Amino acid sequence: VKLLNKLYEPRSFKLGLQGLSGATLSVVGHEHETDPVITVAPDELQSVRVYVALDKTDFASLSDSTTEFHFTVADTGNGTLAEHGANFQGPER
Repeated sequence: VKLLNKLYEPRSFKLGLQGLSGATLSVVGHEHETDPVITVAPDELQSVRVYVALDKTDFASLSDSTTEFHFTVADTGNGTLAEHGANFQGPER
């Protein structure tokens, strides 16, 4: 995930998921945080590596091995929310 801060002050963002029930999101470098906040320096682009996981029970409840969901990025300062679609690709059934 790439986060672009076009302002001239640092901004903090929270990453989340929508549309994939039971999924967990982990951000490399923030693995021990329940609700990771990523701070991006002024006028900078920051890439973060994220992993989305489902346990076997939640995966079994999906209708297909490929499921569409959305990453969400919320600005913690002003509450602006952005979404980007993605596909969860599980093992073949």
